[in-house]
Amino acid sequence: MVAVNEHFAIVDAGSKMLSSDKGPHGTNASGFGVAVDEHGNTFDVSKLSEEHGFLIYQGNAPRIGSLLRIFPNHSCAVMAQSDSFVLRHADGHAETEPVSARGNFT
Repeated sequence: MVAVNEHFAIVDAGSKMLSSDKGPHGTNASGFGVAVDEHGNTFDVSKLSEEHGFLIYQGNAPRIGSLLRIFPNHSCAVMAQSDSFVLRHADGHAETEPVSARGNFT
């Protein structure tokens, strides 16, 4: 979380990371994903610049500096931009896995 103004909470993840794609074809997804804070509050990713995502909040903005989990509407492009990803299991255990296809577009 990098900034908050009267309209949006702003995160350091824009269209270059989250993709400007609103989801797989035929899903009619709105926005670009959902962000979740450490308390389980959810925020819609309503718009993107190349570098930043803009979250809608209803009077309860996430705290600047807090970490958010962001679930993009369409993960294909997101994975292609990442060196690794984290699998979080129901018991809280996490595994970091490499993205083996990173940079291998043929």
